[in-house]
Amino acid sequence: MIDLLLRNATLPDSTPADIAIHDGKFVSVGKGFTGDAAQMLDLGGHLVCPPFVDSHFHLDSTLTSGWCDTTPAAPCWKAYKSGRKRKHS
Repeated sequence: MIDLLLRNATLPDSTPADIAIHDGKFVSVGKGFTGDAAQMLDLGGHLVCPPFVDSHFHLDSTLTSGWCDTTPAAPCWKAYKSGRKRKHS
């Protein structure tokens, strides 16, 4: 027996599907799941999306590749804030 069955879901590509979940993992994604479930939810065609990835990153260290002290008094930080390019040695 699975833990949770999501019936009549719509996947992001518009495919209708039943989604079976057991021990926190997807065990079946497709139409017409025939097993028993401890809990069943009829989603009535609502969209089911995968978890979204947090695209958060620190732009200052991405643009400077870690070569810059990011305190406001640092010369390269002032150059970065003003839009000037780093001088290569």
